[in-house]
Amino acid sequence: MQKKISLLLLVLFPACTALAQYPGDSVCRQQPVWIAMMQTEGILYEDALRAFEQYYSSHPIPETESKRFALETEGKANYTVNKSQDSLAFEYKQFLQWQRKVRNFLTADGHVMTAEQRIEQWRKISSSASSSK
Repeated sequence: MQKKISLLLLVLFPACTALAQYPGDSVCRQQPVWIAMMQTEGILYEDALRAFEQYYSSHPIPETESKRFALETEGKANYTVNKSQDSLAFEYKQFLQWQRKVRNFLTADGHVMTAEQRIEQWRKISSSASSSK
């Protein structure tokens, strides 16, 4: 029984670690894997940025509300939104916000801190601040 469990763990462990690794440039150019990456705890920050950049190297960048507003105020009221280009506009903007937010929460090896690691960091900072008073 113990041999079966050991064998199962031996087979499943590489499969689980493979899911957490960078999927490759060709996959990232075709599919928006950066969406799932930004929602994965402990992801390597540079891998998520690379996947994002690879995707938009072969896809048009979605138009933001500010660009649409500028076009409307310039008198282009009949401006139409390109639906295929706009399908990931929300996720695009969300990624840019995620990128700014997690930049301050990276481990020494470049992974995004988990919620537990952030709480621990906050506790250390707050305890050192209260002891210095």
